[in-house]
Amino acid sequence: VGCGPFCLLSRFALQAGAITVDCVEQNSWAVEHAIDIFKAEAGGQRVNGLWGIGASLIEHELSGWQRRESDRCATPYFTLSLEAAQNPMHRRLQLFRDFSSDAPLPGGYDLVVHEILGHIASSEGVVNAISNLRDRCLLTRDCVFVPRKAATLFVPTMKLQLTCLERILRLQDQYQRGNLQCLVKYHTDRFPEHAFLAKPTYFEYLDFGGDLQMMRHDVVEFITDHSGVFDGLHFHMEVDMDGHGMINTLYDDTSWSTTYVRLLDPGIFLPVGSRITCVTHIIFDRPDPFYSVTVYVEHEQVAKFSWSGCTG
Repeated sequence: VGCGPFCLLSRFALQAGAITVDCVEQNSWAVEHAIDIFKAEAGGQRVNGLWGIGASLIEHELSGWQRRESDRCATPYFTLSLEAAQNPMHRRLQLFRDFSSDAPLPGGYDLVVHEILGHIASSEGVVNAISNLRDRCLLTRDCVFVPRKAATLFVPTMKLQLTCLERILRLQDQYQRGNLQCLVKYHTDRFPEHAFLAKPTYFEYLDFGGDLQMMRHDVVEFITDHSGVFDGLHFHMEVDMDGHGMINTLYDDTSWSTTYVRLLDPGIFLPVGSRITCVTHIIFDRPDPFYSVTVYVEHEQVAKFSWSGCTG
């Protein structure tokens, strides 16, 4: 689900011995790009980038590729047959140009490999997509998910002191000023942990093989570990790929960023042991999930921020 312009994970699944791989991608450009590469490999052309990471299919006999012209129909947009001397069993790849919820998928899937996680884990609609596959009875009883689980953690932060270089870089954007604006989502890399006022805790926790709730409402209490001027929240994601491999966007270099929201200007000085309470509300049952966070210091509401999907 969300195979992208190279069908990279789909290629690895075929190489690992999958008999049938169904790929779903709603971006038309990505689909056409993937088809062009498959056709080039079928003609004997080596794509160096894929070859270099072991994802090339040029050593396989690629045949029987078919492409339909209409956008929507009860068949895949593109199909490809594969054979190899070391694995004579016939294998097939099918590419659907659509959202997974609308694609005419045949079902019977033992493995779902999905790449529809956002900087906030659920923001690209992964809960809705996986639940739809399950509701349509397309998955086997013991279906395995990769990634297996994902979570977004959040934490109150103290006022950030931007360096001169950071302020200059922000001024390069005509829509931004040198200082960070309130109630705006910022994508960040290498966010300083020393700015955390408490220990991060779960904003959302997604077990794709378990019970995926369509709505979440929590009251989360933070007790500050040290004093500082509280003015924002930071979010980062943890991804459990298979029970062994883990990705943490706070520490690892990935294509995902962490998220920072400045809530208050000016901030509020809080001594050690202060209580910050966040009332969170998430609606997953839509393509662009809705999020809301209401923040209290002791018992007084000081800020509220909401957004949908990947927007800010």
